Amino acid sequence: MKKVISLILCIVMAATLFVACGEKEISDNPDEHVTLKWVTRGPGKLEDSEKVWAEFNKMLAEYLPNTTVEFQMIPSADYVEKFRLMSAAQEPVDICWVSFNQNFVEEVGKGSYMDITDLIEEYGQDMKAGFPDWLLDLTTVDGRIYAIPNYQMMAFPSGFGVPVEHIEKGWIDLEKAEEVFCSGDVPHKEDYKIFEDYLTKVQESGEDVKYVASNFLSEAIKFKYGLPYMGVEEIVCNAVFLRDGDDFKVYDRLTDFPENNEYYGLINEWNKKGFIRSDILEKPAEKASDYLLWSQHEFIGSEETLSKSAGRPMEIFTYMPESYVPYKGSSTNTAIAAQSKHPERAMQLLNLLNSEKGKDLLNLLAFGIEGEHYEKLSENRIKWLEPENPGSSSNRYGYEVWALGNALVAYETDANPEGWNDYCENEINAKATISRLKGFSLDTKPIQLEIAQYNAKWKEYTYLEKAAPDNWEELIAERNAQLKKAGSDKIVAEVQRQVDEWLKTQK
Repeated sequence: MKKVISLILCIVMAATLFVACGEKEISDNPDEHVTLKWVTRGPGKLEDSEKVWAEFNKMLAEYLPNTTVEFQMIPSADYVEKFRLMSAAQEPVDICWVSFNQNFVEEVGKGSYMDITDLIEEYGQDMKAGFPDWLLDLTTVDGRIYAIPNYQMMAFPSGFGVPVEHIEKGWIDLEKAEEVFCSGDVPHKEDYKIFEDYLTKVQESGEDVKYVASNFLSEAIKFKYGLPYMGVEEIVCNAVFLRDGDDFKVYDRLTDFPENNEYYGLINEWNKKGFIRSDILEKPAEKASDYLLWSQHEFIGSEETLSKSAGRPMEIFTYMPESYVPYKGSSTNTAIAAQSKHPERAMQLLNLLNSEKGKDLLNLLAFGIEGEHYEKLSENRIKWLEPENPGSSSNRYGYEVWALGNALVAYETDANPEGWNDYCENEINAKATISRLKGFSLDTKPIQLEIAQYNAKWKEYTYLEKAAPDNWEELIAERNAQLKKAGSDKIVAEVQRQVDEWLKTQK
């Protein structure tokens, strides 16, 4: 009997020790040395990666004692699949990049990422102080935060470039062109005559570059033509809602705005007039030097960038007068993996790399060592010494800062216009209009079959967007009928249901 009791005691003690060890493994004892594994996108391990990462860990000891970071850089094309396998195998990962190719809500539902709401409150106040108050809404699911948005320029005011020589010749009046887009009125067919007249003059001149770019067709016409004032924001597939509306009704883009179909009639006419190249469907890759009316994000330095790529001086006129952050406004994020055994330490690290407090750490991690990989031009501006921009495998070192932390506290490089960070923060992000759906997260699982069917069928009719034939009305009706069979009605109904449920949680 004594032997049995002794055996039981041994088992209990062993179990106690095992539990204690387990608790110690996930504890946040500041005196315990912790190695955090960070998996993110990048060109892999570069020639000087180990050297720079060693310096990073040495510097980190000054900010976060007893902490070392092990980095794993995975190319974007491979990231989703590799992270899926790592997550399924419960590999020891603490911090992970969230790709724009991943379904964020679905991954949250699967338990891939940790709920970091309380961790941010306890360890992320430096980071939070530097973020606009709407930023963390972009990574919120059911009122809880599951990732940190990679903070950079979050909205993109847009315009179109026109050769300066054409403006000087009087072929187009940019002030009148801006009126089409910036008056607040809904553009219709007659409003585009200014562009038709311009393209006709270019044709008559005999210039070689005479076609309108396809990005003008989609962005300046299709996304503006006939839409309600301020347009709509796509939620998924055909489900949209009004950017500037009084309610949260989900509309069917295909059938609720029949006036938008006039776009196809206009494109049909432009094809006949020779404004659109006949082989546009066979030339998906376009470059600014081959087209007129080229789409370009409109911010400081844009005209210089466009002029360089077009091979001649260009001037930009505005077509999107305001900056807008959609509800899915953060295309990439950084999360704490669900299997992390050191979430408190991980959040302390992320707090550093996303705030002024840790900007020296971020600069070292992104740009490497001063004098070897870059030269300082001023306190916050550097000249890059490597052959390619950061993030290229051709460099000895250099990773894209926006995938690592708050890009607006990091160095500006000589590839940016002077004052770039301040401009992004105060002229773009601070003045942006934020989606009325901020904080909403769509769970696509209930309609994943319909979405797949919809997208497959939509591809069969994409040629209509650039080359609408004479029977375009018949084809649009046929397309809409096919998309209805694919589940377009169910998509709208399910999105509306989720939006209504989300609204109940809002104060």
